[in-house]
Amino acid sequence: MTALGVISDVHGNLPALEAALAFLDQTGVKDVVCCGDVVGYGPWPNDCVERVAARAGCCVLGNHDAAAVGRLQAGHWSGAAGAALRWTAAELSEASRAFLNARPETAEHRGHFVVHGSPREPLWEYLTDRWTAYANFHHFEQALGWFGHSHLPTVFALRGGDVQGGRIAGEQTVALDPGARYLINPGSVGQPRDGDGRLALAVYEEDAAGRRVRFCRLAYPVERVAAPVRAAGLPASLYNRLKQGR
Repeated sequence: MTALGVISDVHGNLPALEAALAFLDQTGVKDVVCCGDVVGYGPWPNDCVERVAARAGCCVLGNHDAAAVGRLQAGHWSGAAGAALRWTAAELSEASRAFLNARPETAEHRGHFVVHGSPREPLWEYLTDRWTAYANFHHFEQALGWFGHSHLPTVFALRGGDVQGGRIAGEQTVALDPGARYLINPGSVGQPRDGDGRLALAVYEEDAAGRRVRFCRLAYPVERVAAPVRAAGLPASLYNRLKQGR
């Protein structure tokens, strides 16, 4: 059986990332893809970059990653997000900067297309509805594309000229139609925003029975985030929202 772990939007949340990677290790998933935004919001940017660099066979650039290393203007962000980005940019080690600067906006990994935002606008566009997804299927060729950015577990399927699908609630296994093409968001490891505070990731599996994607939700010690957020002088909202998954 072929297995691929897909993570996205870690956002400097080390306890969540450690829990996600431990789960993949325990379930025997060795190959990992990251759909970007390793940093931003959370107080462990360097630790998260180090672990993703060591574990992921493919990692693309997210918009927060790009801003943290000066490839995008941080002025696009205000409030807590802007404060976190300015702090992150100052905290990044040279090794972290080098890793993030080397990330491509799009990539292909084992025949899968990988991007942060969308195939046509890799850093900015949100794929949250079927109409936007339909337009984006024309901007990549692979049968399966992975994306992040919205922090919402999502599946869009293109069959013929019609796109179906939408958000995935909770833990589900979705069988993939061999005659369809897909755009799939695994959800966010470090900043879930679907009302479920548990971290989100996906596991793609392929064997003689076909192809499927398991959407997984895992509890992690979110309370570990509070003290480091305070110690860094970051807005308390960056911790409080994690408990609510918003």
